[in-house]
Amino acid sequence: MESDIYRDRILEHHRFPRHKGRLNRASMSAEGTNASCGDKVTLTLKWDGKKLANARFHGEGCALSLASCDILLEHVIGMTATKIATLTPGDMYDLLGVAVNPGRSACALLCLKTLTRVAGEYAASFEESHVDEEDTSAVPPLESFGDDEYSQ
Repeated sequence: MESDIYRDRILEHHRFPRHKGRLNRASMSAEGTNASCGDKVTLTLKWDGKKLANARFHGEGCALSLASCDILLEHVIGMTATKIATLTPGDMYDLLGVAVNPGRSACALLCLKTLTRVAGEYAASFEESHVDEEDTSAVPPLESFGDDEYSQ
């Protein structure tokens, strides 16, 4: 049922997001768009070696789309890029704790799709540079991720 989507947790994260904004010294940024409804999100991410040290989002969208982003970022900070890249829609639905009907799944998964894509790219850059799994001091070059308009 549509009203089930707007449970208290989702409304709380929409009204009082913990990770909304931009990071001034982000390692990278990534954009995602839901073509079916026009929701748009931009993530700014700060990596510390292979682990996500901090993350923020900003954008326009429905309560479900933006709350999903906030809930997801709260969950993934501290995870490795490889682990983030393997998150599934089922993981996202578990984090939301509500049933999402098929017509709203694109809203719920926008941030997940954006984050897993860019985390996969970031993780692959470590494999290409042959950095030892335990060595988190090396960070791949930022050029491979395009312009980061939010870094200073």
